[in-house]
Amino acid sequence: MTNFKTMLDLVPSLNLVQLRELKGRVGALLSLNGEGGKPKESIHPAPRSNGSGSDLQLALDVIRDELKGLGIPTRTYGTPKLSYCSKIEETWKFLDEKIPDLQRIERRALFHTCIRCLIRILKKQGLPITETMVLKHLYRLPQALDDGFPGYLESGMLEKVVRRDMRVQERTSV
Repeated sequence: MTNFKTMLDLVPSLNLVQLRELKGRVGALLSLNGEGGKPKESIHPAPRSNGSGSDLQLALDVIRDELKGLGIPTRTYGTPKLSYCSKIEETWKFLDEKIPDLQRIERRALFHTCIRCLIRILKKQGLPITETMVLKHLYRLPQALDDGFPGYLESGMLEKVVRRDMRVQERTSV
């Protein structure tokens, strides 16, 4: 702790170049941990109870799959900024409230549908379709779903479509 106090006492004597270097190093150290010094893993959504992977990774996989299907290059690695991770978490909370107890394959199918609807809205508005743009506009998912499937979410029909679609796929794949 005394070393830390000694370092803090030296900060006012640093010149601009040294302050920038210090800021960069502190930023690098903070990027190793999340906000408040918690490890990053505790900030991202926890893996589903069935142990099949995190909602964050599922969402990123779906977004990247949809963009690749459109011929749009994406990053094949890494985790997006923390603010995007929280948007993904909020999106899953919204979908879980509207359609609870979905199996992982149903969640994946639903998110594919959601992302397609969102991309359609972004295209209508003339916005560039990139991974970052889709992540930035995740908050518009309810609007996109209502635009793509008017009234289905509120009436409960979207749940029936997703669940029925999965039963049809299971019967045809056997």
